[in-house]
This record gives sequence, C-alpha cells and structure tokens, in this order.
Amino acid sequence: HGFVSMLPMSDSIFLIAWLDGRNMASHDHGSMHSHEHAAGEMSVRIAEVNLQGELRNETVVDEMACTCCQTTMSMTESGPVLMYRDCSQDNIRDISIVRLINGNWTKPVSIHQDNWFIQGCPVNGPKSDAMGNSLAVAWYTAANDKPKVQVVFSKNSGESFQKPVLVSDGEVVGRVDLLMLSEDEAVVSWMETISKETFLFAAKINGEKGLSYRVEIAKMSSSRKTGF
Repeated sequence: HGFVSMLPMSDSIFLIAWLDGRNMASHDHGSMHSHEHAAGEMSVRIAEVNLQGELRNETVVDEMACTCCQTTMSMTESGPVLMYRDCSQDNIRDISIVRLINGNWTKPVSIHQDNWFIQGCPVNGPKSDAMGNSLAVAWYTAANDKPKVQVVFSKNSGESFQKPVLVSDGEVVGRVDLLMLSEDEAVVSWMETISKETFLFAAKINGEKGLSYRVEIAKMSSSRKTGF
C-alpha cells in the first residue's frame, strides 16, 4: 500500500518498511482506500533489500495498523527503530514503535498514550531522527478533539521516552518533519492554520527546555495537494 521508509544497514543492504494491504485486498469488501477497516487489516512489514533488489527476512511487525499514515525509521546506536500510526480494534490510533534487538523485532509499544479515537485514517504520520542513543519523534494527534503537534525524546534508543513537549495546540494541520541538531535538540516543522491561512512553521525544540525560535517558513495550501 506504500508509505515507505528506507534506512541503510550497510554498503550493500538497506532496510525497508511499508504498509501492506494484501490482507485487505484479499477480501472483496469495499476499497482499502476508504481509510476504514475492511474485512482484512493493514499490516506493517519490514524487509532487507540488497543491491540486486532481492528481498530478504521479510517480517510482519504489526498485523493491524492505520491504513494511510506515513511510517518513519531511524538508526540509533543500538540499532534501527520504526514508528508508525497503529490502530486497535476500538479505533485508537496512537504512534507505536518497534526496535530490532538481537536480530528480532520487538512487539509494538506506544510512544505516548494519546488515546486518539478516530474511525478513519487521518493521513498524518510521525517523523523521527536519531543521534547516538538519542531519538526524537514528532507527531500529530487530535485526541479529545484537541489537535496538537508534540515531540518526544528518548535517551535509550526508544526503549523509553521522556514527557512529550508541546509544539503547538493551535489550529494545527500536522504533516510534521524532524531533524536532530544534537542529542538534546531538534528542529521540528509542521503546518498550522491562522486566520484561515495555512503556514509551514519550524522551531527548535529541547527535550528539557521546550520550544524556542519558532519561525514561519512559507504560506501553503492546507489541501492534500501540498503532500502528506
């Protein structure tokens, strides 16, 4: 189904993660592009690809996830991590992480329990970056009908996370990106609507001190034509 993340593992192998709709497509029960649960479920899969284009060690890391939110991967000092918007049977759609430990992928764990109930996919995935054992993740949520963008930091490669830092709780559209500047600081970007006009903003963020140096990058359309 797409929404691919890629990560170099060596000079000849890279890791690829994607949303896979083969179980949904096997049931003639409406289109999986409806962004709702079909008879089957959207899975999250990871595999290695070599320079010859050969797929190896394909693994299903989650049997059921949100159908149309971008995945994100980062390489920590302890190994690769993958984050994506999960989905429970009760339509709780929070961000989960899986980590490669001793050759095996861990079970999905929520990076923060927003408990966002939404019956359709919001098409608003997380973004991450790592530096050493420090990992930062930005994401959008509208739990309790209160849209916001948050960033959370981990000092142990995603094994546990600090308290999230609020980026904005205005009329945010989400569509985040993130890049670490140091083990304690990152730059986060997001889209937000102010007085019926939508802008791309960016800011520096520190896991302990919070947000600083917010700047407006550009005016944009809030429609999907600007991307996800």
